[in-house]
Amino acid sequence: MTYTELIPFVGRHSSIVIGKGGNTIKQLMRETGCFIKAEKPNASEGRPLPFFVVEGPHEKAVNQATIRIQRLLMNSMIRNEKKYNEENRELSERNQFLELKIADIEENGSDIGAETDDSDSEDEDEIKVSMGPPSNGKQKKHVRFKNP
Repeated sequence: MTYTELIPFVGRHSSIVIGKGGNTIKQLMRETGCFIKAEKPNASEGRPLPFFVVEGPHEKAVNQATIRIQRLLMNSMIRNEKKYNEENRELSERNQFLELKIADIEENGSDIGAETDDSDSEDEDEIKVSMGPPSNGKQKKHVRFKNP
């Protein structure tokens, strides 16, 4: 009797399971005694995502191979998520800078309210953006932050 398990995946996460030159998938097959291959999506068979096929003579071996593949896929997705979150944070900071610049330009008709302060470091500019005169007649509020 042959046991089979199908493991769907998204994106390019399959590369962590396959490994350079197929080394990782070959090692998994040697260590578990299972045959493992990646298949393309097949919507007509109800499989809209690519997937790994794990086949083996023993249920325990197939389960072990499945768990190891799922761990590899999960690690790849976690690394990808961390990278995405870092890029998203950087974009958010840049957008905040641009929104303040736009608000200053709209308030003052130019970007005169933005000043560059090079006194702290040659590598990082610090931007001071005027928020415009408040309606209560007090001094203008300035916001300082590093230019991303």
